[in-house]
Amino acid sequence: MSTEARPPKDRPKAPDMREIEVLRQQLEMYQLIFESIHYGALVTDERGYVTHFNKPYGLFLDMNPDAQIGRHCTFRDARASLTPTMLSRV
Repeated sequence: MSTEARPPKDRPKAPDMREIEVLRQQLEMYQLIFESIHYGALVTDERGYVTHFNKPYGLFLDMNPDAQIGRHCTFRDARASLTPTMLSRV
């Protein structure tokens, strides 16, 4: 009988450093793609809060992309931050 400690069978295996590095590289690549696409884009979580807002979309809406992270995406909420130039387009 072995006295060596074993993790419980239902505990998920921790990722090794190679897996973490691959995931980090993939994330970096996806972030670069998201920031470099010509068209504006935003991503929300399941409750409608902005998690990603790229620079082209910020330029189009005359908004700071970083300031939109964490805000809700409803028009009512967004309208409060519209500039006069943007309101003239609505």
